[in-house]
Amino acid sequence: MKKISLLIIASFMVAFGFSQSFQVITADTIMHCIVGGTCGPSHATIRNISGSSKSALCKRAMIYENSGDMNYFCWGATCYPPSTNVSVTPQVLNPSVNDSTFYAYVVNSSNLAINDTIKYTVFDQSNVNDSVSWTVVWMFSTGINELATKNSLLSSYPEPSNESTLIQYSLTKDVRAAKLKVMDMIGSTVAEYTIDTRQNKFLLPTGSLKSGIYFYSLEVDGKSAATKKLLVSH
Repeated sequence: MKKISLLIIASFMVAFGFSQSFQVITADTIMHCIVGGTCGPSHATIRNISGSSKSALCKRAMIYENSGDMNYFCWGATCYPPSTNVSVTPQVLNPSVNDSTFYAYVVNSSNLAINDTIKYTVFDQSNVNDSVSWTVVWMFSTGINELATKNSLLSSYPEPSNESTLIQYSLTKDVRAAKLKVMDMIGSTVAEYTIDTRQNKFLLPTGSLKSGIYFYSLEVDGKSAATKKLLVSH
């Protein structure tokens, strides 16, 4: 009887030691990108399925990356440069709460229509084996180049934004005037900027905005052409 009890306890300890605290609720695992541009963000939502709070870090592993391409990722309120593979500041994940602070971007500096494949892992700071992973394939192609055919917003970086975020846009040659409008959650305009129709980038200042969710809209010749969400975190 004593041997059986010890076996049960040992089995429980093994099971507990290899239990998983995190679950991927949603993740963008395939990103369709334009050669020579910035692609993203790729989002992921992670859930703490354990019974206690976890201080979680995020790490990145390059399965394949074209020479010259650059990958950025954000975890919690911090965005990390291409040289950083493991986040520095842990994000506290409370039990049964979804966390949607992961974002990733790839800058296709190589100008090659070849996929980048990157694996991301969220893990417990005190137990690296307690983790969950997912893989994102960044599919670069010249066949989905919408720059020449329509007015559109391509991407912004970084997100969440602190002091500023770089917004990329595309305009057709017949556009006479263009603006970027920033709106709050109830649709009120909080900022408005005239943008150069001959360019495709605009550095949007966000330092004066309160932390929260906003929307930015591309207005072309007085009409709205595209709208995207913007997260601001100070």
